[in-house]
Amino acid sequence: MSDKQKGLIEVFSEVLLFVSHRFCVRHLHSNFKREGFSGISLKNALRKVARASTKKWFNTCMVEIFYLDPEAANWFQDKSPSEWSRFNFSENAKSDILLNNICESFNEMILESRDKPIITLLEKIRYLLMARMQANRDKASRWDIGDIYPMIRDISHENQVSAAEFIPRKSNEWKYEIIGASIHDMLGVDLLNKICSGRKWDLTEILCKHVAAIWAKKDEINSYVHDCYKVETYRRVYDFAILPMND
Repeated sequence: MSDKQKGLIEVFSEVLLFVSHRFCVRHLHSNFKREGFSGISLKNALRKVARASTKKWFNTCMVEIFYLDPEAANWFQDKSPSEWSRFNFSENAKSDILLNNICESFNEMILESRDKPIITLLEKIRYLLMARMQANRDKASRWDIGDIYPMIRDISHENQVSAAEFIPRKSNEWKYEIIGASIHDMLGVDLLNKICSGRKWDLTEILCKHVAAIWAKKDEINSYVHDCYKVETYRRVYDFAILPMND
């Protein structure tokens, strides 16, 4: 995920040929605003388009932008939705993030060292990563093995609460039709293949509210969450340490 700095797109296309590339929506809005499309209504409309996880939802939100300002809608013509809207994101990454907050956090972490000589900067980064990896190992050691880690568990529980808005209709052993309050809230869920037509489950494989509407207490909630969110996976990620160095 980049902030559309000059030259990055060309570099990614050469060096990271088979890697999906996304634009930070915050920076996208800055460019949008710089072109003269300002105002809270257009800002909110852009964010709705970016959050749209289905093509139908995306098209509906784009129509809203068109009604607000036709020129603003035309501004998106040369921008591929795969780079900034969830509906066209790859399902391989198991991530639906729209903002490059991770990069911003890293920049904040090294802020005091960024104007130092290169060796001093690299030494600071080495130490910060060494300390952070150990802190994450300590944190993970307090979690129960076989569980999903706390932040993902909290998201799943929030979606279980939201699931009360939906009614599941069983089609066969694995497939369900999910009905919401609106006539537009009708989706299909395939538990066997882990597919929800709302695509939020597909994008992240975190229990979404549509799947949670089906979930029964006799089932293990972890079976609806990807292995990348499991405690044992988290521990493996930070299993290797950055070792101490001499002067």
